[in-house]
Amino acid sequence: MILQVTKSLGRAILQVVFALLLVMLVALALYVTLGRQLTPMVGNYQQALEQRLSQMLDASVTFGSIEGEWEGFGPRFLIQDLTINPRNGDESATLVLDQISVAPDIPASVRQLRPVLGHTTLHQLDLALHEQSNGRWSLAGLTTTGAGAVSPAQILDWIKSLALLELEQTILIFRFRVCRGATWSA
Repeated sequence: MILQVTKSLGRAILQVVFALLLVMLVALALYVTLGRQLTPMVGNYQQALEQRLSQMLDASVTFGSIEGEWEGFGPRFLIQDLTINPRNGDESATLVLDQISVAPDIPASVRQLRPVLGHTTLHQLDLALHEQSNGRWSLAGLTTTGAGAVSPAQILDWIKSLALLELEQTILIFRFRVCRGATWSA
C-alpha cells in the first residue's frame, strides 16, 4: 500500500515538474521570438525616447539614430550622436556622446522589477565636470542649478550600478573654479 502511494506521488511530482519545464520552454521560445521581431523596431520610437530622456535629465536630449538588435538571449541598443543640452542654453555645457551601446541585464531586470543595464559601452566620450562657486560639481549637459547639480559621489554611484561599463577613446576634463586670482586645472 505504501509503495503504491509513493509511486503515485512520484508520478504526480514528475508530471508537475515536466509540465513546468514545458511551460518555461514555451515562455523562453516566445520571449526570444518576440524579442527578435520587436527589438529592431526601436528606431520607430526615437522621438518618444528623446522626450522621456529629456524629462528624466531635465535637459534637451537628441540623438541621430537608435537601432536595436538581438544578441544571444537579450537585446542590444546602439545610439548614435547623443547630445544633451542643459535647459539654461549654455552651449559650453553640452554633453555629446558619439556612440553608445547598451544591453540590458534581463534576469536582473526581472528580479528587481526595473530596467538594469548589463553592458554599456561609450565610444569617444568627452566628459567635462565643472566646479561651481558653492563647491558642488556639475556635469556638462545636465542642469547646474539647485538640486540638479551632480556630485562626484553621485556619478560614482551611477557607475557602480552598471554591471559592466566600457569607455573607449575617452577624455575626462575637470574644470576647477577660480579661487582668489588663481586658476586650478587638471
